[in-house]
Amino acid sequence: MFKFRNDLPIYIQIMDFILKDIISGRYKPGQQIPPVRELAKKYEINPNTCQKAVLELTEKGYLYTASTAGRYVTNDTEKIENYRMEIMTKLVKDFEE
Repeated sequence: MFKFRNDLPIYIQIMDFILKDIISGRYKPGQQIPPVRELAKKYEINPNTCQKAVLELTEKGYLYTASTAGRYVTNDTEKIENYRMEIMTKLVKDFEE
């Protein structure tokens, strides 16, 4: 069971979970992510909330749609690496404070 923070919309937290799965290599470039309903079941939330998170990640270029075959992780490894570096930089900064 996932514990969600109260100070951040759930769809943004779902986006973070998915992005962490991408930068950790759980979802590889070009790999299909689970369908929205499966994600909703995994996170125990409304499918519409997952849909919003997935759409936002698609708009930001981390995911892409292949016709009706689902959503896939971007093949833009530079984009993924840039996000990974952004997260690491933030963690180091937070640690130093």
